[in-house]
Amino acid sequence: MSPELIHIELARLVENSAGWRKRFERYDRLQDAGLSCEEAARIVTDEYQAEMREAA
Repeated sequence: MSPELIHIELARLVENSAGWRKRFERYDRLQDAGLSCEEAARIVTDEYQAEMREAA
C-alpha cells in the first residue's frame, strides 16, 4: 500500500473541509474512470502538493 493511499484514506476519516472534500471527490472520480486506488491517490497527492507550492 502506497503512502499516498494511506494518507488519503486516513484523511477521509478525519478531514471534512471543502478542500479535502474536493480531493476526495477527485480521488473517487479517478477510480470510477478505471484507475487503481493507488494511482488515484498518487495523482490527488501530486495535485495537492502542486497547489501548496503555488500558494507559498
